[in-house]
Amino acid sequence: MKMVTDLFASRTHPSTGVSARPDETEEIAALALDLLKEIIHIGDAGPGAPNAWRLGDSYARGYVFGFVYAWLQQDGVADESQAMELITFVHVGLFGPISGARFADLSLSDQASDSVFGRGQVAGATDILRWLSDRETLPVLLADYLQGRSIPGTE
Repeated sequence: MKMVTDLFASRTHPSTGVSARPDETEEIAALALDLLKEIIHIGDAGPGAPNAWRLGDSYARGYVFGFVYAWLQQDGVADESQAMELITFVHVGLFGPISGARFADLSLSDQASDSVFGRGQVAGATDILRWLSDRETLPVLLADYLQGRSIPGTE
């Protein structure tokens, strides 16, 4: 877990309400990708790992979408097409070019119809927003899920 903290120790998050510059939004997407990769590693779900199969589940995909979208919104990315481009970038980085693009597209349709996806989306958004305001609380709800713990709200 110290790796996660060290990786992002220098990142600050002023909430200015001003749209982020393009290079800042790309940095956010890259940081989100790195942090999600670390969370997936903690959840033992990287390529070839025992929990990798859970990463494509609705809950995990919802978490990734909510995590990235909330971070982009927090930093002032108001343009929806730019946000979707960056979300797709993160999905491709996590799932590969074919599955990543498909999962990003599915995320748009899954939002309304899949309650499990929706719970993952809320968990991802909550996790990253809590971490952005308090670096002592690591965003590990996805790692918990990948390790086989139940989906929050279904116990």
